[in-house]
Amino acid sequence: MAIIHTHHVSDEADDRFYYTSQPIYKKYNPGDTYDDNEVLHRLVDIEPNSVDESLFEPVFFRAYSLFVQYSAEEYVQLISTFSPTISMQPASRIEFLSEIKDLIADTFDDRIQKHYAMSLTIAKKK
Repeated sequence: MAIIHTHHVSDEADDRFYYTSQPIYKKYNPGDTYDDNEVLHRLVDIEPNSVDESLFEPVFFRAYSLFVQYSAEEYVQLISTFSPTISMQPASRIEFLSEIKDLIADTFDDRIQKHYAMSLTIAKKK
């Protein structure tokens, strides 16, 4: 069995976009998922997905670093596909996406870089 998971991780510098965008996420709370205590993990802190060890034996784990640049429009298009964003009331969703887009355009010169970890957990059947 292979489990592939995408994690949002720290840029290990200042995570400026993450912290600058949090007031917008808090204001609109897409999908009721906002958490004041959420922190971005570092790549080295990513752990394997858990498996039912009565059925599977973990045999491999690795987290791969991935950096993606987005324009304001590209990032808004991306997050508009996320379930928490989709679940928002239409008027709130439009305002939320507009504020995120304006933040990127105005504060980050229309370009952000997101840091991800793609983790791979492999387990074999016992």
